[in-house]
Amino acid sequence: MPTLPPWTLLLDGRPRLQGPEGRQQALEGLDAWLLAWLALEGPTPRTRWMALLWPDQAPDATLRNRLRQRLFALKRRAGVEVVSGGETLALGADVHWPGLDVAADTGSLLEMPPAGASPELLEWRAGWRQRQQAMRRDRLAAQSARLEHEGRLAEALLAAEALVAAEPLL
Repeated sequence: MPTLPPWTLLLDGRPRLQGPEGRQQALEGLDAWLLAWLALEGPTPRTRWMALLWPDQAPDATLRNRLRQRLFALKRRAGVEVVSGGETLALGADVHWPGLDVAADTGSLLEMPPAGASPELLEWRAGWRQRQQAMRRDRLAAQSARLEHEGRLAEALLAAEALVAAEPLL
């Protein structure tokens, strides 16, 4: 029997998981933030996640249980272990993340933070958005320069106009 491909984590537009048969599972709130963090930052200690989500509470059995229940609910919805690990959390072996296409619309990536999220988590989101804008700006500038060098001036102008529209003060 052939093995089905893994679930794919998609962070362009609305965060979601896409299953092997193309079925999509929307990710909301805490689920979206957790998986985006693990995709973008890599494996993270469980205690760090508890501090990011519940900054005013000491990491105790109650918080461990909350996080464990969240991870179990994700696993139940997807049918595979989306997040793996004991003390360190990582994307599960059945989850593939192809990376972000900086040309894609990622404006809605992590729009609403989880209730009571730490200032550190909010700063992380702001920093990620700045890095994403810089990648988009660099891609458009390189594309415009390459097209100009190739003599494709109309296309180079379109890329340059997109760059100015994205970053009008450059």
